[in-house]
Amino acid sequence: NAKNTSQGHSELLNEELRYIRNLIDHESHVLILDGFKTDNLASFKSLVWTFGSLLGAPMVQNHLGHKMIEVYDRGGKSIEEGARYHQTRQGAYVHNDGVSDPLPIDYLILACGQKALLGGESILIDASAVYAELMKFPNVLEELKCDFYFENRGMSEEEQLFKAPILSFSDEGIPLIRYFRVYIESAHLKAGVPLTPSQVQALDFLDTVLDQSSVQHRVLLEPGQVLISADNKFLHTRTHFIDANAPREAIGDAEPLNGLNRYMLRLWLRR
Repeated sequence: NAKNTSQGHSELLNEELRYIRNLIDHESHVLILDGFKTDNLASFKSLVWTFGSLLGAPMVQNHLGHKMIEVYDRGGKSIEEGARYHQTRQGAYVHNDGVSDPLPIDYLILACGQKALLGGESILIDASAVYAELMKFPNVLEELKCDFYFENRGMSEEEQLFKAPILSFSDEGIPLIRYFRVYIESAHLKAGVPLTPSQVQALDFLDTVLDQSSVQHRVLLEPGQVLISADNKFLHTRTHFIDANAPREAIGDAEPLNGLNRYMLRLWLRR
């Protein structure tokens, strides 16, 4: 009886995971789930890690080999000074997370442990909506299909540059976008290959489309909510935020979540 019950639960879980993958891969490309609220950081990490590992294979996200990243303001350097986005409280900068890795991310998971005192809304943008707007400007689209320099910021001790197009397409013809303008500009500087006037114009057009309310969906994740998206089919950013307490460099696993500043967990998954 217990064995049959366990097997039934396992089949239901597998069916639910297949449904989520299909939704992200082929339909809405983004999903927000409830039910991940816990009291302390250790149990929150465990719950998010378990769920993510069932959905896909967690990827390494930095040079230290970490597969789960804590997203909160450390109070240190800015993005322009070399910090990674998840270490700051800066807003704007529409991007994909997979810009630092030549291999794409299939699923991005962002799990909310605590929200900010003010701000920190997630802004979600479907790459297909962006492509539809840019179809009015074929020269811009052609430029975005060409290679740009990217950097593996934070991914290894030794800095490396690689080339990739900003705009490409899946086997099904779905537009895919790889973008983080600050990283691209930094990579071109390091490569000693300045962006051409036509490349700068293409980035300006892309930024202008990304800034339109018609392509944006805003959501303020509540504690216990998890956002899942197809990283290269759905761009994202957040609004600038202000925390209740002073920023901290490190947070212990025994901490209660209700006493933290804005705190998220991030997973990158491959199928």
